[in-house]
Amino acid sequence: MKLKRFLLRYEPPGVGLEVEDNGVTDVRHKDLRRAAEVRSTKHINMVVDELIAQEPTILVKHRATLVQLLCRLYGIESGSADTTGEEAQADAHSPREEQRKPAPHHTSPAESSGLQEGQQVVLVGLKGDLQVHNGELGTLTKLREEKGKYEVLLNSGVTRAEILKFRSPDNIVPVVPSGVLIVGSQAVMRGLHNHPELNGCFCRVVRHYDGAQRFEVRAIDSGLHFRMKPDNLLPVLPCAHSLNVVLKDAGEDESPQSGASDRSSAPFQRGSIVQIFGLKSTPAFNGQLAEVLSVDCTKGRYAIRLRDGSEKTIRMGNVRLASGPASFHRMRAPAAIDSRLWG
Repeated sequence: MKLKRFLLRYEPPGVGLEVEDNGVTDVRHKDLRRAAEVRSTKHINMVVDELIAQEPTILVKHRATLVQLLCRLYGIESGSADTTGEEAQADAHSPREEQRKPAPHHTSPAESSGLQEGQQVVLVGLKGDLQVHNGELGTLTKLREEKGKYEVLLNSGVTRAEILKFRSPDNIVPVVPSGVLIVGSQAVMRGLHNHPELNGCFCRVVRHYDGAQRFEVRAIDSGLHFRMKPDNLLPVLPCAHSLNVVLKDAGEDESPQSGASDRSSAPFQRGSIVQIFGLKSTPAFNGQLAEVLSVDCTKGRYAIRLRDGSEKTIRMGNVRLASGPASFHRMRAPAAIDSRLWG
């Protein structure tokens, strides 16, 4: 899928994304905030973040272009935007034209990673004594990428301010300022007191239940599905840095495992009893038995049913055969971990 150009609508404010997919061109219309709600570059950045969260695949590389276009749309002067040279048409700005513009003379490392001082961030991937802070929200108060210095002020509400110092940005991920969760966007699990091993884990929002005020999410590392409250999720800001951290985290469970089924071997048959293993971010599921319900060889995943009756999807490389096709007797009482997460 390729983004061809942006189309602006001034009244009411909106933007169209002209995309081409397999030779077919389509325009996706996005309604924006009213002009009365957007009065500064800070508001512009919030609107841009909301747009990118809706279409991260095609928009994450065009943030600078969106900022310039929306500043023009709302009539706000952008001090950081490069406005020299001949302007593109207001209703048809091509990403290719943006790429031909000369790069700014002073591009900081923070801009290339997507991290900025004062940004709201969530902590992930912490080990040892710091593991208790996974999923906590904080503010990036100091950023010296060339020296490998990062400081985060925790927003934990404790009486004494707590600042954590890092040598790498791999544990720091920016979040969407508005906090809006959108189906298809990525998020980080947080605030799970009964299952702290899930805090700081990346997931993708796959469904919203209006009546129950819950979101169904799929853990990126294991493929397991959970139903969670909005307070237990933080939407990740789509940017190059976030994507790199997500991919690194997802790759932890993808190394070949002895005895595991993968795409190169014959998949387990429907009805086979398998054992889950090798999950690092959600180790509580390791060792549990499940029944194979279906096989998706294209995605390399199984749909499985655990003994408590809940159904999940999981990578082929994280299950091994326990027995061949046979009847699978469920437990009468639901497993504690699932009843709490899916309640």
